[in-house]
Amino acid sequence: MSKSFTVLHPMKTFSRRLFLTLVTLLAVTVGQQASAQMGLPPPPPQITSASPATGAPGAVITINGRNLNRDRLGNVWATTPTVTPPYVIQFRTSTGQFVNATFTYVSPAQLRVTVPAAAITGRIRLSQSPYVSSTLTDFVVTAPPPPAGKGRLNIVNGSQYNLVSIKVNNVEQLQAGFILPVRQTGTLDLNPGSYNVQVSLGITPNEGAMFFFTQRFTITRGRTSTYNVPRVTLRQLMTNFRTSGDWASDILFDANLTPYLRTVRMLNNGNYQIRETRSGRTTVVESSTYAETSWPDNSRSLSFRLGQRQVNLFLPFASFISTVGRNGQSIVVTRQ
Repeated sequence: MSKSFTVLHPMKTFSRRLFLTLVTLLAVTVGQQASAQMGLPPPPPQITSASPATGAPGAVITINGRNLNRDRLGNVWATTPTVTPPYVIQFRTSTGQFVNATFTYVSPAQLRVTVPAAAITGRIRLSQSPYVSSTLTDFVVTAPPPPAGKGRLNIVNGSQYNLVSIKVNNVEQLQAGFILPVRQTGTLDLNPGSYNVQVSLGITPNEGAMFFFTQRFTITRGRTSTYNVPRVTLRQLMTNFRTSGDWASDILFDANLTPYLRTVRMLNNGNYQIRETRSGRTTVVESSTYAETSWPDNSRSLSFRLGQRQVNLFLPFASFISTVGRNGQSIVVTRQ
């Protein structure tokens, strides 16, 4: 049996590859010319990530991206030490604002940046107003080791409100106007010893505190302790951090003009009772459960389910309107 073989000539193979390469380059050139003819703007600078993804203030990190040799309009800028960059690199701060970082141009795909002293965890952004480009994920700002002879207390704000005050042994630690935002961590370097730490929760310092938590810590030299500030629960709110809390109506009148009072007693196990008082006698007319349905971060309102009722509660979280009267009558009930 004979077999057939096809022999490829090396020069022919090389010529074919060269031809395909030329066709590809021609297609790219034609595409670029078509884009220019269509009036498409050149690409602006974009940043995508930081390497490493964590670092302490003062650390030098690399910002990755593309078109970093261009401005927001896509114009190429002269990337020399004597030319001021058209954009800034910014980190978030605890005030909710941004701080500019010093950076060095490396290439169209990379910059080198020094993490500012005021930086907190968050996305890094490139800004040339009004244009902004941000990293796809948060850059995690870590703390250097505690100074010699001291210990450290990390305060992690896990609540749904900003920390507007942090007092250690009754001495305020936050600068005037500063906050520790939701899901951010603050660091205190303290001498070894025992400390009473009180954190106050609110929206802004000017509005004052809405809730507070207190905890005692023993700080050890060279070691780090952590205070995880919890979320305020609906049960804590409705009972004022007690085993139960009463929310009562004003004096009401039935069809016979007989006065009565309705009270919603909230229990910290998630149950409630609607109580009716008339002629000095109190009876339970309804009992069921209540539960949070929505409480957004730094919100001035929340909603919860009271049995089958949907209830909205607004600051100062002291009263609400619901159909807890006789025959589904809507009444105002106020914290007692």
